[in-house]
Amino acid sequence: MRLSIEERKPIILQEAAKLLAFHGYAGLTTRKLADAAATRETILYRCFPSKEEIVLSCLVLAKDKQLKEWENMRSSSLSSLETLKKIVSVFVGRKSQESRNFLMLTRLNAEPLPEELRTEVKEVYSSWLDWLDILVANTLKEMDKDPAASRDKALALLHWGVGLGNLQLAELPESLDPLISARQMQLAFKMLEEL
Repeated sequence: MRLSIEERKPIILQEAAKLLAFHGYAGLTTRKLADAAATRETILYRCFPSKEEIVLSCLVLAKDKQLKEWENMRSSSLSSLETLKKIVSVFVGRKSQESRNFLMLTRLNAEPLPEELRTEVKEVYSSWLDWLDILVANTLKEMDKDPAASRDKALALLHWGVGLGNLQLAELPESLDPLISARQMQLAFKMLEEL
């Protein structure tokens, strides 16, 4: 069965995001992407006029999806601290989409990019950091402890959670050991309890 252009686009973007996360902008070629998406290069160009348009679409999709998921976590939680715990547990969780999105941004941020893409990468980072900053501020309002120390711990925890998620995606031997992953989770939640 032949897929329409609109049915192919999400498949192409999903595969492009994976390639960007693991190989960066320079490693995303139309040939590799066509193979990963089980299609032909000519079909890619019917769906997206350029490689830059594919990357921009991946960034916009990652930003919107991430903010929506975090907002859903926040609305389903009793407190900002519970939301923070959920976000960290998702990042530390093995090979999560959230970790892949951050890894994609991290790789793109480290590479030379066309100016339009560089601007979009900064915008995505900024939108995520603004949202997380509000969450951390709300967490601190809920707490009676020293705000400066609590803020440092909360930000360190978020940084750690994102870093652990990225390490697991990088498939380093140390990050694949289930005992080490379990210990990392325990340490993360111990840190959360201190907030």
